[in-house]
Amino acid sequence: RQHKLDERRASEMMAEGAFDKALDIYDQKGAIHWTRTQGEARAELLDQWAKDSAAAPDKTRFVFAYTNADVATLNADLRAVRKARGELGEDHQIRTDYGRASFARGDRIQFKANDRKTGVVNGGAGTIEAIEGTKITVQVDADPTKTITFDAATFTKFRHGYAGTIYAGQGSTLDQTYLYHTE
Repeated sequence: RQHKLDERRASEMMAEGAFDKALDIYDQKGAIHWTRTQGEARAELLDQWAKDSAAAPDKTRFVFAYTNADVATLNADLRAVRKARGELGEDHQIRTDYGRASFARGDRIQFKANDRKTGVVNGGAGTIEAIEGTKITVQVDADPTKTITFDAATFTKFRHGYAGTIYAGQGSTLDQTYLYHTE
């Protein structure tokens, strides 16, 4: 879903197996940032995400990673950026299938299973509007006019939604994307 012709061509090249040529297109545009270590790569990604999200907070953005461990680390780090800027409400400790975590009004959330009775869709994401006890109300990305409320005491298959695996993001339409590339 690239809007620029050169990026569309790069995607076609990747599909054809011409990875070096495709990456050259992005590298020449300054869209690839090279680092020597994984720590440097993560720090640069966080810094760029922080700058971009401060400059254009209304744009949709997502960080992709290859492993769930990297996703967990990135979600914590990206959330910390928003918390430090005062963009999140009061923290509530909530148990999920991914462990105990702090969630607040304004947090991004991603669902990892369906819950038909509340309208939760596996892979869906949104922004938390309210937390009252174990009830969480989310404005869903797929329909900005729709909110859903679920009970975190009975539905625990969710996590922060700033980052996710590359598989979770397939088919998503986003303004800005970031890839944390690891070995």
